[in-house]
Amino acid sequence: MPPHDRVASLSDLHRQKLTAAQAATRPHDRPGRVLACYRHRDRPPTLDAAGQLPLPQGPHLSPAAIRTVLQHCVPVPSSWVAAGTQEHHGPEAWQQHPLLADLVLLPHDPDRPQAARLGRHQLHIDDELGLIHTETA
Repeated sequence: MPPHDRVASLSDLHRQKLTAAQAATRPHDRPGRVLACYRHRDRPPTLDAAGQLPLPQGPHLSPAAIRTVLQHCVPVPSSWVAAGTQEHHGPEAWQQHPLLADLVLLPHDPDRPQAARLGRHQLHIDDELGLIHTETA
């Protein structure tokens, strides 16, 4: 690519009014979004390992509930979430919501901590480091 084309592309990216979650690393490549959740034996899934913040569900989600979910999402390269299975889909009501339908859940068991597997990508949330990614061959 000639230097002047590269500069124009960078300036175009600079002018976009995007949040970090919306920003793509390459044009036309929207990042995937993951949401860590914790599945407990004796109660519904939660957004925290302690089980204090329930995963919003139900047919009608409030704006505050949607905001809470979105605040816990982490943008990742789309290739990381491409191998998501049914286990990684959100609640049924989320599938019809434009902000939640493409979220990929990373289910964790707080009693047996281990990474969630998406194809060859393994992801888990560390309290100090945030999202940890490892890739298997």
